[in-house]
Amino acid sequence: MKLYRPLLAGLLVLISLMSGCATGSNPSAGADARAATKILKHWVEVSGGVKAFKKLESVETQATIDFGPLVPDIGMQSWSASGGRFRVEVNTPAFGKLITASDGKTIWQQNEKLGFGLIDPKQQAEMMRDSDPQEELKLDRYYPGRRRLADTSINGQKLQVIEVRTFDDTVEKWFMDPVTGLRLRVEKAREAIEFSDFRLTGDFTFAYVTKHSGKGGVMTVRLKTMVLNPKLDGVVFVPSTREIQDAATVTRILDGYSAVSGGARLANIQTRVTHVTMEMPKTGMKSEMKITQKRPNFVLIEQTVPGMGQSVQGYDGKTGWANSEMQGYRMLKGPELQQLLNNADLDAEAKVSAQCPLRTLLGERVIDGRRTQAVGLASLQGSNGTYYFDENSGHLVRVESSLIAGPKSVIRATMDISDFRQIDGVSIAFKTVVDNPAMYLIMTVSAVEQNVPIDDAVFKPRQDE
Repeated sequence: MKLYRPLLAGLLVLISLMSGCATGSNPSAGADARAATKILKHWVEVSGGVKAFKKLESVETQATIDFGPLVPDIGMQSWSASGGRFRVEVNTPAFGKLITASDGKTIWQQNEKLGFGLIDPKQQAEMMRDSDPQEELKLDRYYPGRRRLADTSINGQKLQVIEVRTFDDTVEKWFMDPVTGLRLRVEKAREAIEFSDFRLTGDFTFAYVTKHSGKGGVMTVRLKTMVLNPKLDGVVFVPSTREIQDAATVTRILDGYSAVSGGARLANIQTRVTHVTMEMPKTGMKSEMKITQKRPNFVLIEQTVPGMGQSVQGYDGKTGWANSEMQGYRMLKGPELQQLLNNADLDAEAKVSAQCPLRTLLGERVIDGRRTQAVGLASLQGSNGTYYFDENSGHLVRVESSLIAGPKSVIRATMDISDFRQIDGVSIAFKTVVDNPAMYLIMTVSAVEQNVPIDDAVFKPRQDE
């Protein structure tokens, strides 16, 4: 099971379950804003009332997460408290316990196999808001803009519609039941959330089922138990000093790597054509490869191998495909397609930090007489490998990772990277040595052309070759 970050962020809605409104004065002006405020005030009252919410300082829940019939349900436990503190523990089948937590200032993630990381500040505002047990009392702070929209019908049920604008300028649509006053649906930019199975818990009416639908798939969270105002040890929200220090060191290393690779100048490269000679010294075999890249994510890799003929892989923005004289034409999917897309990214060096939010600082290593810092990098999908950064230059000089070698083949390999040259203000490695038990391959760049005109048709699937 792969737990995508948008879905993980969506889980935090469960912590509060009553994401709602305050009853103070509304800075939004106009009849539509007043109408929206009236509906929201009614919702607070039917959900528990202002007096009850003022006494709600912490929440503890246990739940199951359903990703559909093909994936076993997984367990989740969460705690939230005043001051922006929360902790969510998800028991992933592949990697064990994944923790997402906040001490009120910093949001962090940790997994024993994948590492530790700090959440991007751009995501922190939404997570803090969704985890606040007293969100209902802070509408003017969290949702300073609101207006009543026209009613609509969903599945034959007439619903009142409110548009709210968050303090970080994010727009959401809330769909309210005009009979019960409860909120049944929220539409955000990245997902839609449906609320159902409302139950009375203490003084509150909570949705015990939330269904999240987005690009990452469909996820249903079913609440099993809820404890109101439990006594919580503040330590569970706080990362260790060592973890924070290591995270800062890794961030400095990755920022340095992005800068030495070209930094902001990478955005100036719109196309790139790279010609590569590949040699296997043990067999004496040589071949040629041409890599064509174009923004936003088009790529074409053409390779000619003596005795094996020509093979080509491509992505045209919609379809990933491959065609070779030995295997014929086929579609690329899953990890194989993702590896191809990684080759398409002209900003890859600048995106390592964002694409690998979980990190492990492994310490100093000496490679060919050079001092490097070794870092384990991972995403919520799994480990990306171990990366070695030269302490002096900042360049990435070695990667130990898994390579997709076909639809059913994964190999462990070590890639040594060297001979860095500046072309149009960006750094390109002209030599890469790939070593694994099956082969020893030397890849040497013979020419690089950048910002040359390339027709989109070049990347279309080639089924007749």
